[in-house]
Amino acid sequence: MKKLTDRQKQVLAFLKGKGWTSPTEIGRSVWGNGHHSSSASPVCKRLVQLGALERNDVGHYRRKEPFIEQ
Repeated sequence: MKKLTDRQKQVLAFLKGKGWTSPTEIGRSVWGNGHHSSSASPVCKRLVQLGALERNDVGHYRRKEPFIEQ
């Protein structure tokens, strides 16, 4: 498995212990008010592919546990 990028690590750290969270909230909380779903969605989608996150029917994300970060 490839090493995680800094942005991926930031998203995983933010979502630790949280439930389903919108990509807009992730973008604003992790990178500031100028960011929203267009910032977070690509990162989150990649983390879904890597098996680190789950995505529900409305497009919100949560961490899959356990996920071993590399």
